[in-house]
Amino acid sequence: MNRRAIWAAALMLLAGDGFAVEADAGNTDVQAFFGAHQNDTEAFSTEIAPPWVPSPNSRGTINILWSCIVTLIACVYTALHLNIPASNERGTARMLLRKAQWVVMTLMAPEIILYVALMQFIEARALMKGLRVVLKKEKAMRPINADEDMINMKYCFFVVMGGLQVSIDDIYPSEYVRGTTVRVPHIVPLSTDGVMLLAECGHLEALVVPPAKIEDRSKANIIQKALVLTQVGWMALQCIVKKAQGYPISLLEIHTFVHVVCAVALYTLWVEKPLDIREPEIITETTAFEDILALMVQEQYCILQNASTILFPPRTAENESQVFAAELRDEEVVSMRFEQEGNAVRVIWKDDASVLRDGEALPCGFGYLKQLSDEELEEYKGWTADHIRLEASDRLRAERVVKHLLVTDSTVMHYKTGRTYNQGFAILGHLYRYPHGDYRTAFSSGGHFTYRVAENRFINNRNLRSDDSYLDRVTHFFLDLVGGFAFTNALHFLFVALLPALYGGIHLSAWNSVFPSHVESILWKASCLIIMVTIPAVWVALLVSLMSALLADHREPSRVSGSTWWRRVFAILKWYVLLSMVVYASARAFIIVEAFLSTRHMPYGVYYIPSWLQIFPHL
Repeated sequence: MNRRAIWAAALMLLAGDGFAVEADAGNTDVQAFFGAHQNDTEAFSTEIAPPWVPSPNSRGTINILWSCIVTLIACVYTALHLNIPASNERGTARMLLRKAQWVVMTLMAPEIILYVALMQFIEARALMKGLRVVLKKEKAMRPINADEDMINMKYCFFVVMGGLQVSIDDIYPSEYVRGTTVRVPHIVPLSTDGVMLLAECGHLEALVVPPAKIEDRSKANIIQKALVLTQVGWMALQCIVKKAQGYPISLLEIHTFVHVVCAVALYTLWVEKPLDIREPEIITETTAFEDILALMVQEQYCILQNASTILFPPRTAENESQVFAAELRDEEVVSMRFEQEGNAVRVIWKDDASVLRDGEALPCGFGYLKQLSDEELEEYKGWTADHIRLEASDRLRAERVVKHLLVTDSTVMHYKTGRTYNQGFAILGHLYRYPHGDYRTAFSSGGHFTYRVAENRFINNRNLRSDDSYLDRVTHFFLDLVGGFAFTNALHFLFVALLPALYGGIHLSAWNSVFPSHVESILWKASCLIIMVTIPAVWVALLVSLMSALLADHREPSRVSGSTWWRRVFAILKWYVLLSMVVYASARAFIIVEAFLSTRHMPYGVYYIPSWLQIFPHL
């Protein structure tokens, strides 16, 4: 007996299934002893067991539950690499709450977080490539205190997660010009687009953060990740082995396996992303690019002001009292006003004005001009006003914006033609503001200053976001989640459709599994199919409604009004999307609940586990 047990222990790692037979025999002996001496405490204390007692090749329901629950929580919690929180969310309790929200979201819909991670990886990679191209050009022109080793994926992920921030105290947009109650922080993160823009304008050196600084702030724990990966690896291995040997797998283990796959993918995509950084790198020296920063703030936050502002040529002796149409970038945008008043409009220059009314402007050229000269208030997206209210920070920001536009446009014109133009705004409508044409015309809103930036940030690299955001908004959990979806090209849409299809497809592999009831079997399969097809179906509905609205413009007015048609389509679409999302969420909830409830009715094979798998550390 003892000799056989010793040989079993010695050959544990070499005998495979043969060892399992010996181990089972030893385990049977132990179980037989327990049965024979169940109430004999003396025998339990004096009788000696074999040198090696193997684990049983079966498990209980509680073992399956604990193993799956621990794997789910551990792999999700350690795989999440969250962005840097807002200043009011950096306390320990707020950080834990924030992470708990993301853990719940990942448990409910792991593929959504996987998509966010994929987009962040693509964005960081695109930024790294773009910055290295800029670095190469900068080094060819002048010495620069930066190299390619500093512009790596870890640094670019640091930017993606809001690690580079700047103060906008002196140009802070007042509440009146913002037109929204959403709080704008006094210190804002630079987005990847913002960093790329500043780098292309010659400020790369000021943006680079030494790798040691990022490493010091990161809370990455190699031992923690190794332990979790061990548990995750064991869970995946035992599912694969049992499936290969023809044994059934519980629905809960299939559900856990999906999360294991997502966790491994998250680890892969975020392997270079810093973990749990609480404090950003605040760029204190911004004097060199303060004018560009002012334009970023103006474009992104000053919604009401942008809707009513027009840029006149700066004040000179020649335009002391009026501005001619030829001096503006585009006559057509204010053609209605010129038709009423002639070829020129009257301008009243105001020094340090706190209020600008129709026809008034600051000396820099930042003014207010209604498109119509009658007494009716001009409406823009439901907002009406007959004046602009400016605080000191608003005026300073306006001056810097104009300065940046004038200097940059003149420089680019010289770059493209070899001639320097001094006419400023008289020719800006015919210029590319940067070598790649990154800025659109300033008057994209009926002649006013809705200064939309960067239609194509990278001519050779279109993987960055296309939402015209140079400054990231510091948002709460829900908006932060929604902000992770950056549909910039067809490939991104494909990922959004493919990931839920994979999630539902893996769960659908349990088609022939044993369910507690026939109804639960039908609901499981239906839920999987709903998860797989809902997103593409919503897309098709959106596309059809859009095409219908476009076609409505070409129909006879007597048959259908374009606006009425669009309102009807929008109403139907709204309820369709709402109903689809309710059904979609219900299907997801059922999958999660049924995975646990199904443990009450499972075949015996679910409880079997090969003995050799027990040698791996796991819970």
